Amino acid sequence: MDHPPPNRAPALRGRADRPTNAVLEDLSHVLWHQRQLIVDLVYRLEVQKLVLASGMSRWVATAASDVEGALEDIAAMEAVRSSLVEELGPKLGTPPDAGIRALVDAAPSPWDLILTEHHAELLALAAEAESSAGEGRELAHRGLGDVRGLLNEVGGTTASSEFDTQPGRPDALLVDRRA
Repeated sequence: MDHPPPNRAPALRGRADRPTNAVLEDLSHVLWHQRQLIVDLVYRLEVQKLVLASGMSRWVATAASDVEGALEDIAAMEAVRSSLVEELGPKLGTPPDAGIRALVDAAPSPWDLILTEHHAELLALAAEAESSAGEGRELAHRGLGDVRGLLNEVGGTTASSEFDTQPGRPDALLVDRRA
């Protein structure tokens, strides 16, 4: 059962004696929102990979900050999801830290099907995010190796005979003596 994702996280109502369906509905909205946040994370990881691959070091910190922001958003929404699962525990007979699979097994119809869909999509998105993050790590390691190589080259005898620096000056420049 595919529903359009919500534009924002649901405003959770008070916990006292809420019907099970109301809590499951809020949980479904939160899971939609988490799915959107993971899609956003994957996008930010892809941008970070492109920045790393392009060698545009100027944007590496910004791309990394964007990824961190996405992870913080996911963590905040996870806290909301966790509180809803805890609220469902007594209603469905599940532990307060139950995973989606346990909720699927305990939830009445049609919620079992809805939660199954969320579970499958979240697993696919998590795999995509992990793959993208792994590729980004590889690029970062290669980039770090390239920077180290460049620094070794600039600091070595070949570079020092061709370039002059004035360390200690904030405006120090590399100067090609042949120019």
